[in-house]
Amino acid sequence: MKNIFNPHGFLPIDPARPGFARAIFKSRVDNHLFFQSISDDEIVHYERVEKDDEVIFEFNSEIVGDLMDSWSTQDYEAAETRHPLYVFSWGSGQVTVGSKEEVASTLIQRLESLIALPHIYASAADFIYSTPSMRGTRIDRFRKTDSRLLFDSDQNVAVLQSRAKEIVSRLSAEHAGRNSVGDEVVRRLIEVRREEGFPEAVTELAGLYLKMKRNEDATKILRSPHGGSACPTSHLAWLTGFSEIEAMLRFGDRELLRGKNRLARLTYSKALDRLSQRGASDAWYKIARYSISRRLERLGAERGIVTSFEWMLLDCLVKELTCVAEDEHSGFDYARRTLLLLGDLYASSGLFQDAQEIFVLASDLGIRSSSMDAATSRKFTWQLLTSKASLEEQIGNFEIAETYYEEAVSHIREGGEQGETFSALTSVLGKLSRFYLARGRLVAAEATANEALAIRRLFALAGVPRSKEALLETESVLERLYADAGRNVELSLLHESLAVAIRRAR
Repeated sequence: MKNIFNPHGFLPIDPARPGFARAIFKSRVDNHLFFQSISDDEIVHYERVEKDDEVIFEFNSEIVGDLMDSWSTQDYEAAETRHPLYVFSWGSGQVTVGSKEEVASTLIQRLESLIALPHIYASAADFIYSTPSMRGTRIDRFRKTDSRLLFDSDQNVAVLQSRAKEIVSRLSAEHAGRNSVGDEVVRRLIEVRREEGFPEAVTELAGLYLKMKRNEDATKILRSPHGGSACPTSHLAWLTGFSEIEAMLRFGDRELLRGKNRLARLTYSKALDRLSQRGASDAWYKIARYSISRRLERLGAERGIVTSFEWMLLDCLVKELTCVAEDEHSGFDYARRTLLLLGDLYASSGLFQDAQEIFVLASDLGIRSSSMDAATSRKFTWQLLTSKASLEEQIGNFEIAETYYEEAVSHIREGGEQGETFSALTSVLGKLSRFYLARGRLVAAEATANEALAIRRLFALAGVPRSKEALLETESVLERLYADAGRNVELSLLHESLAVAIRRAR
């Protein structure tokens, strides 16, 4: 039977906004209006439009003419057809009408303009992904990640808002019970420990931590038992071996500072030879050999190398091997942090191969540790994943970087709602939002930034130090996104909603 429907108009979600719409047809038999209802298997059923339905917008003459030409050559049954017509409204009566492939193709070309309505943006991506011919456009990555992030972010932010008072109260209590360690406190403690006869390697390591603003690490090792007698007898030989190496390096450093580069080089080389005769597969020896080898490479490369941040980190790695109180695993936590700092330094300096080698060493050290509790293991894992993500991002391996960032967020969430967990989560979410924004993944950038902003707002309200800087940093991501998309209403609401938090932030 010849088709009895003529294209007539559409029912938009919002006449002034973009969105999917229903195609409306007029019957040639009784002039009644019908809209098509498309099932999951692409079968169309026609349902009558009731009088109290929304205003029907007509297609413009050009679109109606094209449709009439294509429809006049086809036969359709009045009740059902397998040729659905899809409609997307761009607002102000402008629409895209056609087959699923035609509409999906148009949406891909104009997807960026939909950022003004992120939920519609996500729905459009779902529509494109469901179109078989569009699978090669990499929209599948958007659908799997961006729309899911948007949904999850909405849920997480809603939970934070509903429990804001409780969380702020808990964060305030945690902060009140935590006293930061000042530089002067660490200096006095170092002097006291020297007078008490603490090993020189321990006090020197504490001094290095102080220079690198790792005051809590410095305080921790200065308040731990040291001195040989606290070490189990079974580990004395192991500890003595590393103490000799560390003493050789300290002698080499002193000669280097006196300008005797040749003697320093010979001393470092001798220490490296001594290490090469020991446990080739042991993680500690691998780290020590790497540290000394790198020192030899850098020796004489530039003036003042001994005072550089890299040299201090390399020095920390060897000293951490000798500052062992109970067993050989007790220094793992310090060495892991030092390795991650060194890897980040190499990555930011463009020394990507060195950074990758360092992260392999850090990973190996984490796997071999038998003393890590769940919280410590989780913290090390997300820090390593974040560092590796940053490295891959700089190299240009964006998909690998995104995977590492997502895994880091997943590990952090396992820590619950502790203040430290929230702090770590906002840090990684902030990095992730900037990553998405740089890639043009605007919905994903907004989703991750919104959650980070919600948490940092709670930190600011709780009076946690340095929360204002963190809040403004995350706010800047959303400001750029809203400004570029012309979302002035959201931009105004953003500033208004954060005004109180920024005033109370410290």
